[in-house]
Amino acid sequence: MATRVKQVEITAGDYMRVHWFPVRNYHRGRRTKQFRPSSAAQEKYNQKRRELHLRDLLHANFTDLDFACRLSYDGESPDIEAAQGCIRRFLRRLKRAYKRAGVELKYIYCTERGKHGGRVHHHLVVNACPALTDNPYFFRRMWNNGGLPGKSYVYAAPLEFACGKDGDYEDGGLTGLSKYIIYDKQKETDKQYSRSRNLVEPQVHESIGAISRAAVDRIVETGDLTELAARYPDYDIYKTQIDSFDAADPGAPPMSGTFVTVFLCRKAMTYNITGGRR
Repeated sequence: MATRVKQVEITAGDYMRVHWFPVRNYHRGRRTKQFRPSSAAQEKYNQKRRELHLRDLLHANFTDLDFACRLSYDGESPDIEAAQGCIRRFLRRLKRAYKRAGVELKYIYCTERGKHGGRVHHHLVVNACPALTDNPYFFRRMWNNGGLPGKSYVYAAPLEFACGKDGDYEDGGLTGLSKYIIYDKQKETDKQYSRSRNLVEPQVHESIGAISRAAVDRIVETGDLTELAARYPDYDIYKTQIDSFDAADPGAPPMSGTFVTVFLCRKAMTYNITGGRR
């Protein structure tokens, strides 16, 4: 059965991700039995897709002026259900404060139980409101230990669009944050994360035949990115990922073949993956 190359371009803020992968050309005739990946392989593939989508949401809605916060509790932490009530009340207070300052609140958060001590806490990504968040104690005062008796413990730091300490982009910045949120196994809530409704969705453009199999094969075989760079003159390529899958392998997508993923960032972006504003 013949295959062609499907191209998926995902634009999120100043970042773009391009996928090229094989798709079948179906012809009329006798149907053949379709291969179904194992449940473990499908789940691993779905986890990776969720991680990438969360990263795209972060890139599309937040900058290095915004914040990553860890909200924890003094004394004995509440159970998951009670903690969910605490974070929702905190976000309502935050939304009212932002509205008075003329800024619309945007956020993504997750609630989890710590791996070692088993204490419940929250991870929150939230946009900045300069009139409020320039005060280093603002989030601590607003959290107020989730409205429970005790001291207020908050760690807040600007978001990092950064490489990891060893130069591996996968270990740092929003990539590391999205991977942490998605892959953590200690969550006891129905959702892996919650988000405000006003977040901008990444732009997705799909096409078949936009690039030939021969062009993809040249990139895979030679590693020459000249042709690829010419396709996206407004972007810098900071990473390429090439995977060859057999659909029967654990963690493989449903379709066998060579999958190419290219990660790009806009040349004219106001912040960059090494951290700090230009």
